[in-house]
Amino acid sequence: MVAISAILSGCIAEGDYDAPEEPAEEMAEARQELTAGCTTQGSGGGTWGDVIKLCRTSSGGLYVQKRSGTFTSSGYIYLYNGSGSVVASQGVPQDTLTVNFGYRPPGWYYVYYSSNAPGEAWTGWLQN
Repeated sequence: MVAISAILSGCIAEGDYDAPEEPAEEMAEARQELTAGCTTQGSGGGTWGDVIKLCRTSSGGLYVQKRSGTFTSSGYIYLYNGSGSVVASQGVPQDTLTVNFGYRPPGWYYVYYSSNAPGEAWTGWLQN
């Protein structure tokens, strides 16, 4: 279990969730040239199911999108690396289409979203 604490709108939101399974060792081979896309290892989940996707650009940038429509409530989003450490986080206003994390070095990443609705969602692992 991973514990998350964040200050949201003047109040503290806390929650526990199961992090996605780490990619199999054979998948963590030497980095190959990767193309833009949203393919992840394992599936996402959460309160509403697999509703967000983590994607990469051809230049190594990472971004998150809802699979359909916009984020219908505000919240906070966290980007984790392969070691399970938060490497970026930001607030997500209601009606946001895309959350951009910019360039990230090669490695494995996944995202956890904590909504003020309340609810939560996470992605599978993505190699960048």
